Amino acid sequence: MNSVNKPIKSWIGNKENVTDIISGSVADRLAATLNRKTNVSFCEQPNLPPLWHWCHFIKPTTQSALGKDGHPAKGSFLPPIPLPRRMWASGSLYFKRPLKIGVIASRQSVLTDIQEKQGESGKLIFVTLKHNFFQEKELMLSEEQNLVYRNHPSKKLEKPLPKEPNESNVDYAAVIQPNTMELFRYSALTFNSHRIHFDQLYTTEIEAYAGLIVHGPLLATHLLELAHRSLGNKILNRIEKFEFRAKNPAFVNEPLHLSCSKLAKNSLIHLSAKNEMGIECMTARATIK
Repeated sequence: MNSVNKPIKSWIGNKENVTDIISGSVADRLAATLNRKTNVSFCEQPNLPPLWHWCHFIKPTTQSALGKDGHPAKGSFLPPIPLPRRMWASGSLYFKRPLKIGVIASRQSVLTDIQEKQGESGKLIFVTLKHNFFQEKELMLSEEQNLVYRNHPSKKLEKPLPKEPNESNVDYAAVIQPNTMELFRYSALTFNSHRIHFDQLYTTEIEAYAGLIVHGPLLATHLLELAHRSLGNKILNRIEKFEFRAKNPAFVNEPLHLSCSKLAKNSLIHLSAKNEMGIECMTARATIK
């Protein structure tokens, strides 16, 4: 049977393995993109910060194998879902040990679930991936990634109305404003050619967004960067679990208000990113050992 005609559920259990060397040079470039100041190159440091593995384990896709949206065409590792819009909806990461810089590593991935649902905007298909990361045959990190697919909207999406004001009594806060240069740099670091991050005409005319979209993983990384600046390495080095959920698009050149709580008695750190109107774009929490 042609892979395109296979039942979607039959793709559950599909596997993929990718090998990479954890690069201090790539980490230096990400640090520059995030405006993290460091006196010592990551090439001279032992460990990769949490979430920075997203700039590694990238399986190169030839130009001819890209879909219209810039993603690798579906039907290889991911199923050929007939819905055109894709979003990284949420993720959960379980940290065993930090990935070591300069050491070869492998990512073993498996497609664990596919669910069809009906939302307000129409049909949705959720795909769940499980990734395990190994170095020297030792499990370093496990990650569950949730993707959602949907149809193009029938009309241009309007920005949501304000729901609640931005909080002024948070423990730690920062305002960032990702611009096209930052999105370009992060796309380059992650070899991500998804057009919603750089192609204004495609993003507004085809996918009907109000503007270019800030990468979900980049926003999650910014949230953990705020925790790093606010709470320090001693706490972040003890991170055991990180969970995040994208709730609304974050648009380029628009301020984003980041907040971070102090370490609570239940060992949780709560994080949030909201736009100028108080709409929550991403919520996250970190569990500390």
